[in-house]
Amino acid sequence: SSFPEMDEMLEQTPKGVIEMLSIKGIGPKKVRTLWKELGIESTGELLYACNENRLVELKGFGEKTQAQIKHAIEYTEANQGKYLYAVIEPIATQIFQDLRNSGVLLECSFTGEFRRKLEIQEKIEMVVVPEELIELIDFLNSHPLIDKESLESENTTIRVTIAGKLPLILYTTKKEEFASLLFQTTGNEDHLRQLKDNYKLTFTEKATDETEIYARVQLPYFEPELREGRSEFNMIKNGKIHDLIIEKDLKGILHNHTTYSDGAHTLEEMATYCKELGFEYLGICDHSKSAFYANGLQPERILKQHQEIDTINAKI
Repeated sequence: SSFPEMDEMLEQTPKGVIEMLSIKGIGPKKVRTLWKELGIESTGELLYACNENRLVELKGFGEKTQAQIKHAIEYTEANQGKYLYAVIEPIATQIFQDLRNSGVLLECSFTGEFRRKLEIQEKIEMVVVPEELIELIDFLNSHPLIDKESLESENTTIRVTIAGKLPLILYTTKKEEFASLLFQTTGNEDHLRQLKDNYKLTFTEKATDETEIYARVQLPYFEPELREGRSEFNMIKNGKIHDLIIEKDLKGILHNHTTYSDGAHTLEEMATYCKELGFEYLGICDHSKSAFYANGLQPERILKQHQEIDTINAKI
């Protein structure tokens, strides 16, 4: 949202100053002081000023604040271009579904780190079999989430950027080579190296699916999440590997809020339902008194809740 007064203020404010507002540990007042009194107009200039020990001269700062700001900037720079899987998963899924429904592809699958579901991601990768390459490029250029100016096509690889930041890489191939390329681009280097060195697996032959590729060297199918080159090959017993953890493997649930603070259900309702689900334990983590906005518990209410927990435990 926007309004004229805000637009006018933004026009008068350097872009770098706005970016400084996202630095942990300094609010608008401190950013204004840095800008007006030291002439700092970007995070780069601010880091330089920290290294020169210039912030300690300002009222309201000091050595501790300067050190915190320096650490926050360095941490942000070190993590530039890295995203939590859970943050980019909805965007990736949306584009993937749109591609599948577009009619321009014969086959498509996520691959690489995204298919392995690593916690930290730097890019989204897909293996695709286009009906016609030009149709795929036209579709990408027309997609609202993709920056059109970012599209680069070289040999069999297409690179684009989502929202000016997140790279999306598409490896194009023929239908008969789809499984082989998906296999080669999913596992990390260590997983593929161990297959090549220890099991003498070659990746050049065509295959109908990845199970067939592993079977060539008498190995079971490895789920993408296991292809990290760590201990997955030691997990094999009787021709099988351990299954991934799924919901039915969970024994209990922690960090729950009840009606004592801002939860929607009572202690007994939650405990009874968890028992019905087959869980062995339920952990209660209602807000404390500092969270007054969420009906945080004062000491006497915590004691009351403990008493109710004892009663419910004895009952069920």
